[in-house]
Amino acid sequence: NHRSAIGTRSRITARNVRKLALKWRFPTGFDVTATPAVYNGAIYFPGWNGMLYSLNEKTGAMRWAANLTDLMSSSGVQLKTKAIARATPVVADGGLLLVGIYGPPVVLALKRSTGKLVWQSPRLDQTAHSVITMSGTTYKG
Repeated sequence: NHRSAIGTRSRITARNVRKLALKWRFPTGFDVTATPAVYNGAIYFPGWNGMLYSLNEKTGAMRWAANLTDLMSSSGVQLKTKAIARATPVVADGGLLLVGIYGPPVVLALKRSTGKLVWQSPRLDQTAHSVITMSGTTYKG
């Protein structure tokens, strides 16, 4: 065990790896390829089913789920296909979670506590087949 800013954690070693056990499971019904963002007891990740999830870190219970297509449609964007995200969401200041949409390339800002849309960026690239495939970074908030 070692002390860190977030408490006592156990290191995984060749000696103790066999003691690892499944703590919880959350079925999405579809693939998940993004690394989850973990912040303040919550886990955030998108699935290839077009959903963005927030789970309780300790129990795996769903806090909320947001349909990315519905969020974009609510802001007036007309989509030809389902909206998906494949990158890790970004935890930002002001209680926000930033999500890059695979295509069309826009960024959604959601309330971390509810998954409700706060704002949506304009299309970041006008090229016909442009997509967002990596996570963003915040700068000065």
